[in-house]
Amino acid sequence: MTLDTSSVGYSVLTMLLVVVVGYIAQKLNFFPGDTRKRYSDLIIRIGQPFLIVGSITSIEYSSEKLKDGFFVLFLGLATIALAGVIAFFATLWMKNKDERKIAEFGSMFSNCGFMGIPVLRALFGDIGAFWAAFYLIALNLCQWTYGIYIWSRGRDDIKLNLKSILLNYGTVPSAIGILLFVTRVPIPDPVLDSINYVGSLCTPISMLVIGALIATIEPKRLVTNVKIYIFCIIKLFVVPFIVITVCHFVGLSNEMMLFIAVICSLPSPSNVAMFGEKFDILPDFAAHAVGMGTILSTLTVPIMVRYAEFLLSL
Repeated sequence: MTLDTSSVGYSVLTMLLVVVVGYIAQKLNFFPGDTRKRYSDLIIRIGQPFLIVGSITSIEYSSEKLKDGFFVLFLGLATIALAGVIAFFATLWMKNKDERKIAEFGSMFSNCGFMGIPVLRALFGDIGAFWAAFYLIALNLCQWTYGIYIWSRGRDDIKLNLKSILLNYGTVPSAIGILLFVTRVPIPDPVLDSINYVGSLCTPISMLVIGALIATIEPKRLVTNVKIYIFCIIKLFVVPFIVITVCHFVGLSNEMMLFIAVICSLPSPSNVAMFGEKFDILPDFAAHAVGMGTILSTLTVPIMVRYAEFLLSL
């Protein structure tokens, strides 16, 4: 199996253009006061749960699909853990603790929700979005545990507790989606369409918020911050290169190998900027990192997918 890498770049470029719209909107003062933070909360608390439930329940049930879904979940946990180890050591050079938090978190996780689900649906069909939803379960489990631990270093007001690990805006909708999928409860089309409509808000609004945050950065600093470029090299080249190479030698199927190649080479999740805004930890640096990574990913994602295809051809 091969993927049309031009369609990968096309999908990422489409989202990048929405970031540009957000940038212009901020310059025109469409995001006054705490508007960006409110939109971030809207996506995390409402949009993302609907996106997850919709992605799982849109697929017709079969035991084989459920088996594949849980395989993706465990594969996700393994690849995210590997990315976490790489990110930890690759960001040790950063002296500013808050910048390192952002770089480590951003290098460990990919935008498999707001960006990954639509991209993977375009490449693999609905089954791609279905797999991405199960990968997203693993990502949320890791984000709300080790991820929150990263943000909480040196901060007494950011707490990691059992309740937040088990009950959060990623795990709860995932459990609901899997329950509906397994029990095969019939969902009326208007209800399912409504779930998907609300979930579809995630990508455009999250990209608009990133663009708005980027607009708050001085233009000169936007293109001259060396730390951001080093971060992008780590996130877009080092982490996916190692993860894809390891997955190849583990012996994944061609289809699953390409799925992982796409998902782990996507840029950092919008949550980097949203958590930065929420916890007041260098939100401009966080948005800069996500925005620059999103821009460069239009070039790097097709390259990493080609690398995966090269390994499969050996």
